[in-house]
Amino acid sequence: LSATQAVTTAENVLKQLILRNKSAADWSTRVKPTDEPSLAATPINLKDALAEAFANRPELNVLRVQQDINKIDTQFFKNQTLPRVDLQTTVFKYGLAGSLVPLTNATTTSPLPADVVGGYGQALRNITGLNTGTISVGAAIQIPLHNKTAKANLATARSQGEQLIATIQSQEQAVEVDVRNAVQGVDTSQRQLSTARAA
Repeated sequence: LSATQAVTTAENVLKQLILRNKSAADWSTRVKPTDEPSLAATPINLKDALAEAFANRPELNVLRVQQDINKIDTQFFKNQTLPRVDLQTTVFKYGLAGSLVPLTNATTTSPLPADVVGGYGQALRNITGLNTGTISVGAAIQIPLHNKTAKANLATARSQGEQLIATIQSQEQAVEVDVRNAVQGVDTSQRQLSTARAA
């Protein structure tokens, strides 16, 4: 009788989801499942069930992703407390070229380098070559003597990492309890079924 009541309640919930209004004729019809439940007693492997739960539970996956993010943050903040060396290189290329225009009042003219004498083609060759241009190389060194902000960020990230480890352990324990209770419930239901069959 209890099982019949549970089936009727499930049918009413299903009809509420399917039917559009309370005057539909299908309220009085019985829902017949397309397949029947398997009543064979199949033992459940607790070890496999726990492994599957630990691999697929979304709350554990979220915590693992947060743990990966925390490891990256910890490494980043640790790097912020270390000395820093930046190398900088700048290359300027000049496309200069043209012809020499003599000055009317000048008595002497200084000869120009051959690289800058010519037309548009010589200007393009100067851009692609190494004859004209400037190369500058520099280095900037930063040594953090009292970088309290970086140290505080690192301490915060490490503390959050420890909290995540504790949260993951607690959640894994809750998952283990859920799986063990479910396996025990299935086992109890199978025994009740065999007892009912015997009766």
